[in-house]
Amino acid sequence: MTSKRFVLFDVDGTLMDALENEDAPSGVRSGLDAGMTVWSVNTPVPHPDAHRHFATLAEAAPHIVAALGRAIAV
Repeated sequence: MTSKRFVLFDVDGTLMDALENEDAPSGVRSGLDAGMTVWSVNTPVPHPDAHRHFATLAEAAPHIVAALGRAIAV
């Protein structure tokens, strides 16, 4: 899996929310360093610094949709 970033901006260009789904330790660290919420996905063992972990993308998908829906509703 390639890293997937979901970034939402307000109409004035202000960053509202950012979520990164990552399967590589360096990607998790990069997302955290950028101030993003990071979920490890498609890895059998969670990254110790990730905010959440999902073993498969199918398991993560409804949570991704829900997180984006909450951010858009704000």
